[in-house]
Amino acid sequence: MPKLKKALYFMLGLSVFPFLLSIPYAYILQADNLKEFKAYWLIAYFIIYLIFPLLYKENIQKQVPNKYAFYSMIYIVFFILGLSLFAYALE
Repeated sequence: MPKLKKALYFMLGLSVFPFLLSIPYAYILQADNLKEFKAYWLIAYFIIYLIFPLLYKENIQKQVPNKYAFYSMIYIVFFILGLSLFAYALE
């Protein structure tokens, strides 16, 4: 059952997070097409999913005991990186 739950969370996140995170980009950059933003967040979701176990080691767990707070810090980095890339590309 835990493996099924993990797969369900992964699929739910795969369908929800890229859409929800692309909406602020479209609002901030006054863009009407969400396709590029969804693709960026889909790639970011996969990258974060793959690198999280590598980054969240024992020494990081001591500094940031809540793994969801660490997830949010990684997403903030990707948000700032993506915002600067899209702002540069749309100019």
